[in-house]
Amino acid sequence: MATNSETDRILTTRLYDSDLETRFSQELILGVGGVRALAALAIEPAMLHLNEGHSVFAILERIRRVMAQEGLSFEEAQLAVRPGLLFTTHTPVAAGHDYFPDALARRFLAPYARQLATSLDTLVALGRVTPEWDGDTFCPTVFAMRMVGHRNGVSRLHGRVTRQQWSMLWPRVPLPEIPVGHITNGVHLESWTTGPFSELLTASVGAQWQTTPGDPVMWSNIVAAPSADLWRVKNEARAELVEFARRRARKDLARRHSPAERSPAVSVLDPDRLTIGFIGRFVAYKRPTLLLRDPERLARILKAPERGVQIVFAGKAHPNDEGGKQLLQDMIEFAAAYDVSDRVVFIVDFDTTLDRHLAQGADLWLNTPRRPLEACGVGGMKAGMNGALSFSTIDGWWDEATQDADPTAPPIGFSIGTDVDYDDEELQDERDATSLYDVLEHEIVPRFYDRDDEGVPTRWLASVKQSMSTLAPTWDSLRMTRDYAESYYLPGMAKSAQLRAGGARSARDRARDLRRLRAGWADLRVEVGAVTARKKGHRVYLQVELGVLEPADLLVQLWVDDGVAPIALDAKLVDRVGPRARYDARVNLEELDEDVVLAARIVPSPIYTDGEVLAGMMKWST
Repeated sequence: MATNSETDRILTTRLYDSDLETRFSQELILGVGGVRALAALAIEPAMLHLNEGHSVFAILERIRRVMAQEGLSFEEAQLAVRPGLLFTTHTPVAAGHDYFPDALARRFLAPYARQLATSLDTLVALGRVTPEWDGDTFCPTVFAMRMVGHRNGVSRLHGRVTRQQWSMLWPRVPLPEIPVGHITNGVHLESWTTGPFSELLTASVGAQWQTTPGDPVMWSNIVAAPSADLWRVKNEARAELVEFARRRARKDLARRHSPAERSPAVSVLDPDRLTIGFIGRFVAYKRPTLLLRDPERLARILKAPERGVQIVFAGKAHPNDEGGKQLLQDMIEFAAAYDVSDRVVFIVDFDTTLDRHLAQGADLWLNTPRRPLEACGVGGMKAGMNGALSFSTIDGWWDEATQDADPTAPPIGFSIGTDVDYDDEELQDERDATSLYDVLEHEIVPRFYDRDDEGVPTRWLASVKQSMSTLAPTWDSLRMTRDYAESYYLPGMAKSAQLRAGGARSARDRARDLRRLRAGWADLRVEVGAVTARKKGHRVYLQVELGVLEPADLLVQLWVDDGVAPIALDAKLVDRVGPRARYDARVNLEELDEDVVLAARIVPSPIYTDGEVLAGMMKWST
């Protein structure tokens, strides 16, 4: 726009700009500007769901508005809005998070520190991994992790990885208790299942799949769908993908003025051949060229007489990702060197139209991330509802899909490698590549090409039906939305409303109580005392030095670690003399391994935390 300055134009020209000043500015615009834009529309959301660190400065604007509305301090307002803030991270790769120099963060955040009536040191420290170290960088992800009341990863495995990745923000808190949950992503079935597949589903399970897609009993009916009908629909979709790829190839060659190459473009791919689809970013951890570890073997599999395989690739490398662009180039060069350009096709101009064609036309959906670096991945979900089987490393959503699948039913897909986490990436790549070739050659290809007297691959379609009946009620966006609502939105909104009720009296009281707890926390002491046998189990005494705090302020627990599944048992107050108190907990030690370890710990009473684990407020016995 002509009215925009050159600086403003730079801010809106390109996302994820490599210039840190531009990037910080963009994140302020998204976060603060986003909340202000909603306010201008008279929308005051009860819950803010923040995806990744790019939008976290919405928290500051949220706090500023509540401070003004309720007359609260920064600390009080932060507690009032905290339950209504959810942060979702999708990035298990450390390099995927932003880190800004301290001086840059201070310069941009100084005006907000003044508006929030808090010190700039306090504000900047909230975004440091090590708050007390002035030389540390400012990380928006860290800022969000500290400021929100709820955090989640986007698959079961990713939740575990995220707890481990950010465990340093909750020192001395056991890994399973790090306050990061998970909600596995899902896809909107109606958007990705269209045309003949939609008609097939309606005929097989009824039209209600479009309105109540989460019914597993309904989806079980797909198993009884006529195999011939499913095979006909899949063949039509594959043929459409082939024709679409040929059109795109001709268009690309015409743009590059390559008349000599236009004729071969007409014959790329075969509508009757086993077709592998791959869509994704060409970044190293996704390992798009894992297939190329043994190029001669891959070429042999692709060109096998009567049982050949073809691969349709689509994706983009980031403009600044030279490694990603090299990976893409490697795949193109392989196709030329081994004379498989008609069987390995890269479609340019990736968009949702291509995404839909590939999801519906592919027989097999390839996903090769280096475990455990895939947060979730949804491509296999889209393709799975269109009659494709997943072929993936055991990562992201596929980790839990395989764990939860019925072991007595036909396989819902095929896994590459195992669920082992490697320290040696080279060894991991070597073993995963070998597994990929073995499974493709000896399990997938035979299952696809073995046909009955009518030319129908009954074993393959049995897996397709089992996959569709398993994936549809679980991996759809309705289930995902319901999980978010029940786990985070509804309880978060209710708690935030409670804290803000009556002029935010509860938020003011909680801020006061937490200040008092933190002031006395350093003087707390707890130790495991005598252990006495009883008729049923054992009684373990815990000795507590209260300092200036009261028993009602605290939750004292016995920690029982058997090396497999540690548990925390709430202890009861037995007696108290001045600042010294004695608690006891009951446990049957005879049922546990002889090497069991007993420890004691103190956390704030749930009346002050609603059960949330607060960083720096878990006192352990020595």
